[in-house]
Amino acid sequence: MASSSSTPRRHLLREGLVLLLLLARAAHADQDATLASVSPPSSSSSSIAETTDSFSSSSSSSPLSSLFSSSSSSSPTTSASTSPSSSTSSSSPSLFSSLFSSSSSSSSSSSSDSSEPETLLSFFSPVISSFLSTLTSSSSSSSSSSSSSNEFLDQLRISFYSGVLQGILLPNKTTSSAPPSTARTRIFEESSTTPDLIKRFGYSVQVHHVVTEDGYMLELHRIPPSPGSGEARRRPVLLQHGLWSSSSCWLLQEKPQKNLPMLLSDLGYDVWLGNFRGNTYGRRHLILNPVQPNFWSFSWDQMAKYDLPATIDYILKEAGPGVDDLFFVGYSLGARTFVAMMNERPQYNSKVRAMVGLAPTGAIPNLQGFFRTLAPIMPLLQNLGATIGLNELRLDKPSNRALVQVACKSPQLCLQLYTSFGPGTDVNKGFLRTQLQRYQSSTSIRTLTHYTQLIIPGRFAKYDFGAATNRKVYGQSIPPEYHPQAVQVPVYFFSGTADHSADPKDVATLARAIPTLENWVQIPGYNHLDFIMGLHAEEKVYEPILSILKGLD
Repeated sequence: MASSSSTPRRHLLREGLVLLLLLARAAHADQDATLASVSPPSSSSSSIAETTDSFSSSSSSSPLSSLFSSSSSSSPTTSASTSPSSSTSSSSPSLFSSLFSSSSSSSSSSSSDSSEPETLLSFFSPVISSFLSTLTSSSSSSSSSSSSSNEFLDQLRISFYSGVLQGILLPNKTTSSAPPSTARTRIFEESSTTPDLIKRFGYSVQVHHVVTEDGYMLELHRIPPSPGSGEARRRPVLLQHGLWSSSSCWLLQEKPQKNLPMLLSDLGYDVWLGNFRGNTYGRRHLILNPVQPNFWSFSWDQMAKYDLPATIDYILKEAGPGVDDLFFVGYSLGARTFVAMMNERPQYNSKVRAMVGLAPTGAIPNLQGFFRTLAPIMPLLQNLGATIGLNELRLDKPSNRALVQVACKSPQLCLQLYTSFGPGTDVNKGFLRTQLQRYQSSTSIRTLTHYTQLIIPGRFAKYDFGAATNRKVYGQSIPPEYHPQAVQVPVYFFSGTADHSADPKDVATLARAIPTLENWVQIPGYNHLDFIMGLHAEEKVYEPILSILKGLD
């Protein structure tokens, strides 16, 4: 019995890995442009379709077995210490070797002149190689008990982390050095938390905790008005971060006084940095803990319904008598959840003086890049994650930040991480590595799935559980849509013309639907990260925001 239950698990793991490799191959296809605009090759599309059919039918024999070269009798000859592009090919080439064959030939001329990794794929090849090697070798032998199944999963985890370590210690002989570490860079790298960083910037900080209606405990970071501001105490300002990030996303400028929270504090505003459930500062619950799958049973629906209202109520309570509303500034996901909150709790229109949205969208059918490639197969990957106990994607671990540090030893690779959000022109190349390290956080797999549902079928709607569960949860087969008309406060939008994640057409769709839109500024050449990392974000974004708030205060 144990053997039969472990077989489907192995098939799911293998098929999920194939999909991940196909995504990596698609991202690798464009050698000299951004990673964001790449579409999967036609061969990848057919393989994805086969895999989806296989998962739906739950067949005991994987239709993708032919993609591996005789996995029952032999395993790929690659190992964690060998780059896949140099693996020995057999008479029946495996998917692994075929995926890398074109990339190897296409970059052969450049590889002879430089030892720097040309793409994200070449950097992570030790991880993928080690993981695949263990997967195929383990699947060739049958498990006879539940304990052997557990040993198999343990072996996968050990192999994966071994590959990660080799990616750090032996990053394909990358010899180019990172930009020299300045005093400001060291401040970022030595500051492990948002409060630490704020203190090192020379500002006061308070740590507060709020409990949502459904039991999640969120940490808020408060920066009181600067003592030297010389201004009367102004309204509170809530800054809410984007997807896969945390309160630290507002502190990415090299010079402390060029960050929006510091500019607001210097003008006498009571600044609050919010955090959503599941990120670095939202990993606590009254009953659950992050090792339990139920802890991660949320999407950004719950962030809108519970997290933002609880945060706003807490801030207004702390502000004291006479303060009954606040300013809201939302970046990306922060702006989207604001619109969703007003659908769930329209009474909060009276608690917000005005809303500023940076790179705001509802539905995103015109999104480009990695998430568009991911969208059609995200449900399969979500089920795969549940099978192996993976319910979150956590980028804020020291090991993952170290991977970015090593990757950015190649200026070209570091820049590709940035331009995957669009071909922006306002990048601070000398400080980019530090910015990318500080930006990372964690979230649930379901949140990412919900995000991809905004791409396909492209509706600004609640999480789609599938028709049967939708009927139980929503009383209808498709999830209800959010209506931007529910927003009744003054709204100001800032977006970029080169933003692959918030395409101007998608921003326009949302803007047209909000009856209280006061102004929409489109910044030429700005991509998705420029609003928080841009070299000239102070002049192009933050100073206009300050003018808006002062005019309304």
